[in-house]
Amino acid sequence: PSILGKPAVEFSVDIEQKNQTTVIAKILTAPDEDKDMYNGNTTPYTCPVCHSPLKYEMNPNYIVSKKRSSVRFTYDGYCIVTQEFKDFCMLNNYPQLVFKEFPKSPGYYCLFPLDIFPLDPIRRYVEFVKPCASCGGYEGAYGATPSYKNDFICRSDIAFGEKRKRSPLVIVGFETEFKMKQFGLKGLYFDNVYE
Repeated sequence: PSILGKPAVEFSVDIEQKNQTTVIAKILTAPDEDKDMYNGNTTPYTCPVCHSPLKYEMNPNYIVSKKRSSVRFTYDGYCIVTQEFKDFCMLNNYPQLVFKEFPKSPGYYCLFPLDIFPLDPIRRYVEFVKPCASCGGYEGAYGATPSYKNDFICRSDIAFGEKRKRSPLVIVGFETEFKMKQFGLKGLYFDNVYE
């Protein structure tokens, strides 16, 4: 074939690379808090039919476990951060982050990113389970490999998981990942977000 005006150009196609995609951001992961924010079926703001969260609110009676990680997640998807993590975010002027301090665990915060990182559920093969006629949501969403700029902290527009344990992902930029590592935040892991 002709390529850029040159006839009979030889070329090859690497089929293995044909399906590869570009990494565009990172999913922030961290150790488990080893408990739920709310015990049992006492989670407020959930759909009475499918039990999916309609709103995320910190439990003011929650007591944070004393772990060495700067970030951790409860089993029901709440992101808990240390004062050090909050200081890092303030130093770097990340917008649209809400930190709610735990009254019974001073120096620990529940992090709520307000900026949305939109995902492409069709391209990333997200499976939505059992649509709910009551709230318009789903009982479950699976397939958390999603489809900005390089320095940001956002949340996904899809809450992954099942029933009351569904929660959005915390997504950061490449530069943010680098800064977090340089700052010395402990216990953080990063998974790829693909285009």
